[in-house]
Amino acid sequence: VSQIFFSLSVTFGVMTAYGSHMPRNEPAFVNSCVIALANSMFSFIAGFAVFSALGNESLYTGTAIGDLKVGGPSLVFGTWPSILSRLPGGIHWVQLFFFFLILLGIDSAFSFQEALLTCIRDIEM
Repeated sequence: VSQIFFSLSVTFGVMTAYGSHMPRNEPAFVNSCVIALANSMFSFIAGFAVFSALGNESLYTGTAIGDLKVGGPSLVFGTWPSILSRLPGGIHWVQLFFFFLILLGIDSAFSFQEALLTCIRDIEM
């Protein structure tokens, strides 16, 4: 449950703001179940990518997975660039990865702003 709350930003009011744009006759319970299930499945599949990348890093460096210094920001700024740089045309994959991280940050900022602006707009009505 905490993973869904964290990744959907439930406490920031973003989903409430998005829900306020839906028609009144939409099945809210069904939509929320579909969103939660899709989010959980995406996180589950992303876990395979992370653990396979850590296994590759462990094999490449010759250290045990438990001894790898990964957790939090070091996974994003250390392990993923190291793994992507070993692909053919590696520097381009690393640049694309960081470009996507920037886009993810911008998208999150728009989402937080929409929650605030929707509340302000609804108060004025």
